[in-house]
Parts: sequence; structure tokens; C-alpha cells
Amino acid sequence: MGPGGVPTGLFVAAVLIGLAVGFLLGVRPRDYAHAELKAGWAFVLAALIEALVRRGALAGWLDPATWGRGLELLALLLIAYGLLLNLHLRGIWLVALGFFMNTLAILTHGGQMPVTADALRRAGIAKAIPVLEKRGDGLHVLAPPGDPLWWLGDIIPLRHQVISLGDLAILFGVALATVELGFEGKRRRMDTVKRDG
Repeated sequence: MGPGGVPTGLFVAAVLIGLAVGFLLGVRPRDYAHAELKAGWAFVLAALIEALVRRGALAGWLDPATWGRGLELLALLLIAYGLLLNLHLRGIWLVALGFFMNTLAILTHGGQMPVTADALRRAGIAKAIPVLEKRGDGLHVLAPPGDPLWWLGDIIPLRHQVISLGDLAILFGVALATVELGFEGKRRRMDTVKRDG
């Protein structure tokens, strides 16, 4: 999983799409060296914490109900911190919307992201259902029947993974923020060239 619970492969794909769009619009790799993503470490640390929680819960050495929830809360706080420091990027507003949607789903489901059994089956990962019924994976819980907020959970089946509407907003926001960072870096690089030239 990547920052905010977004699958790492999709997160990387969103960054690559942003880089490609930026390149098509005139941003070059050297421009990103002049861009400033504030508190990037917070996003990386949050991703590492989520990976630790998931692996620890599945391996049985981390109790999802205690340490898992506390560490998930820490990851959410780190992401919120990083988002607040980067609100100058329009794409971060989309990321923040997705983050808010995911956080609301997590906070209203005991500290874990709800996922529907139907979405797990359609994604080809029905084997996760008994694990979630028994002890959970540290990050997810099966959405209870009749849940009024089911639509905020992981409901969109992809190949071997399920994502939420919040995840989609995060992915679009990451792609847009990547393009914006490129243009910000290009503007700073050009200002440096003019000042030094």
C-alpha cells in the first residue's frame, strides 16, 4: 500500500502519468530538482507504517485491534501534516478530498478501511474474506450489512485489488500535483538562470 492506503503500484502509476503529462507540456526531468514538496518524508513514513501494519497483522506478530489501529492513526496524522504543508498545489486539494473520504470511512469503522465481500470476489481475491472475518489484516474490515457509508470503503474491484472513491481522488490529485511540481520547478530553475545570467 502507498500513502493513504492507495495500492503502491497505482500510486507509482499516478506519479508516472503526471511525469509523462508534464513532459508533454514542456517540463523536463531537471525541473523537478528545483521543485519543493514539503514534508515528503511524512508521506514516505506513512507508507512504511501501513506496510508494517499489514505485514505484521498477516504474519500474526501485530494485533490489528491494538497496535494496528494506533499505527494507522499515526500514518493518517503524518499524511494530514504533509497535505497541510502542500496546499499551495491544486492537486493536493484533490488528494486531501480523497484522504478525507478514506479517513471518514476508517474512523467510522473502528480504525480500519471497510471493504465489501462482493468487491473482493470480483477482484479475484475472495481468499481475503475469511482472513477479514477472522482477525483482519490490520488495515481492512469487511463492511457490515446495511452500512450507510459502504460507498466510502474499498468498493471498486481491479485485478487483485480493491480501491475506494477516495483512492481515485488521491490518484488523480497525485498525477496533477506531479505536473504542478514540475512547472513550479521549471519556474524556479528559470528564475535562477535569469538571476545568475
